[in-house]
Amino acid sequence: YLPADLLFHWGRVLIWNRQFKEAAQSLNASVRLDADHAEAQYLLAIAQAQLGMIQEPRRALAAAKRLDPEIDRSVVLHDRLGMNYSQIGSFSEALAEAAVALKLAEAARQTLLVEAIRRRMASYQQHQPWQDPE
Repeated sequence: YLPADLLFHWGRVLIWNRQFKEAAQSLNASVRLDADHAEAQYLLAIAQAQLGMIQEPRRALAAAKRLDPEIDRSVVLHDRLGMNYSQIGSFSEALAEAAVALKLAEAARQTLLVEAIRRRMASYQQHQPWQDPE
């Protein structure tokens, strides 16, 4: 086995279990061992975005897209980045990320997500940060 692969697969399991902090740690270790693993970079971006980060997942996303230009298909990643941008008052960036999420959700015919993203976009247009329901 390869340590980078083991860390990657463990990080994937942790994401599925919504253990984003641990997933980010595992995936970060994986990409330190193998920076050319596009999917590890992409999952790292997802985990980091779920933790409320902005710059770190943008870097991981850029690295993943350099390695695999077709990899960027996660509605959740862009929707979460939009939420994160809204939390710091960067509403134009929030709207841009939400627009990407909306396009991906529409293409995948994810009706419930489309509706939720549109609600968030309306909030961002009013310069209101999105608040996750408790």
